Amino acid sequence: MGLVADAKLYKVINLGDNSVYNLSVYVYDNTADNIGGKINIEIAQLYYNGLAIPTFYTHDGNGWWKLSGTLAAADEEREYGLLVRAGKIVKVDNFILKNKWKSDNYLE
Repeated sequence: MGLVADAKLYKVINLGDNSVYNLSVYVYDNTADNIGGKINIEIAQLYYNGLAIPTFYTHDGNGWWKLSGTLAAADEEREYGLLVRAGKIVKVDNFILKNKWKSDNYLE
């Protein structure tokens, strides 16, 4: 059997501006050898328009980790989401894409 590629969970959105946005999601590792274990760049990373982006990892308790990062949007359709490394199984919850300067959420 060959290697399985990394998986992308994403949504395509045109935010209509070039503002700075915060992207976050909660992730739980459900891989057999690490159930409820630490999430890091070897498990999952935030994803934007074809690339993994710098991601901060904060333990939230009970095996859940908040992944967060910042990006500059564009006035065109772009992919926003999560990159899961090959061979890893995760649960995800509460995707949020939020303009850094406004209170509206664009992904939930």
